[in-house]
Amino acid sequence: MKLSKFSFLLIFLSALISCDENGQETENSSGNYSGSVQGEINNGTDVNQITVSRQENNRFIVIDTLEVDEDGNFGGTITVSQPAFVAFNFGNNEQIFVPYDGDDIEITIDMENPKESVKVEGSDDYNYYNEVSEMVREFQMENRDLMLAYQKNASEKNMQEADSLAEVIKEKQQAFQEELKNKINDILPSIVGIEAARLLPVGENVEFMRNLVAQYEEAYPDADFYMPFKDQVSKEAKLAIGAEAPDFALPTPDGDTVNLSDFRGEYVLVDFWAQWCKPCRMENPNVVAAYDKYKDSGFQILGVSLDRSRDKWLQAIEEDNLTWTQVSELSATQSKVADLYNITGIPFSILVDPQGKIVAKNLRGQSLHDKLAEIYDKK
Repeated sequence: MKLSKFSFLLIFLSALISCDENGQETENSSGNYSGSVQGEINNGTDVNQITVSRQENNRFIVIDTLEVDEDGNFGGTITVSQPAFVAFNFGNNEQIFVPYDGDDIEITIDMENPKESVKVEGSDDYNYYNEVSEMVREFQMENRDLMLAYQKNASEKNMQEADSLAEVIKEKQQAFQEELKNKINDILPSIVGIEAARLLPVGENVEFMRNLVAQYEEAYPDADFYMPFKDQVSKEAKLAIGAEAPDFALPTPDGDTVNLSDFRGEYVLVDFWAQWCKPCRMENPNVVAAYDKYKDSGFQILGVSLDRSRDKWLQAIEEDNLTWTQVSELSATQSKVADLYNITGIPFSILVDPQGKIVAKNLRGQSLHDKLAEIYDKK
């Protein structure tokens, strides 16, 4: 089973955490969202200046500096061209991130215990950011033991128990998705809503995502901070259930070229995997069992490897007894087909019907057998 990406996140803006002031650019801001920033630093006698940066395309651009007086007080006016995450860097790798759209805010921080002491008043967006982050942390804490138990059973090939745990985890993920969507609706049109929505699998929430983009377009007609998200939604919507699976052509180990469209007329599972992917290898016996059961009924599998080494790829095919059609560019994660299908992790699979339409995604464990039984056992 491949678990959704938010199962592993402690916060949802990793780019913010890895920000390095030395790699920042400098900008003379002339934007439309402006407000005052006042604050006080306690136990920070070595802090003389605060660098203020805004996020843009996974980078932070310096927009201002705030001088700190001998009593630890600072203040000034911050201006951004559109709503953005703003980083206040206090030096010594201590920084805080504030979703900013021109609010007048007040920051207090004790440098002896900065993470626990920081307070930002006057910003609803900052409160939303903390609330969503806490939701994610709580979700992870609740699922940590389940995840560990699943991994232990899967590694020991106790697949019945692993599949049972996978279903429980899936149910919790779905419940969390609904909780998160409700939260996003409550805080719109805060910029935090866009960042929270990045945790949701677009393919399972296409209409929600489209409506979300429309609301940001209406609220911020002159801004473009949501455009990368809009582009992501547009790309993944093309892979939604009911959409036509994009065709591609790749070579087999023998050098023949195989097209996905060659399988029209039958159900085909497009299975993205790799020799080096441990979860893929652990799932392969389950896929083999499904193929052996339904291949005489017309069920097909097209294995798409994200390997780089031809020898290791072929060895894994033999070791795992993968007798169906296998193809690969041997370009690892730089695979053009992986990009076409917006693959962010493997194992990943889609089930394509005889007309070339996507009917299911990520069928693993018992869910793969259940779907195939639904298709073939009724015939």
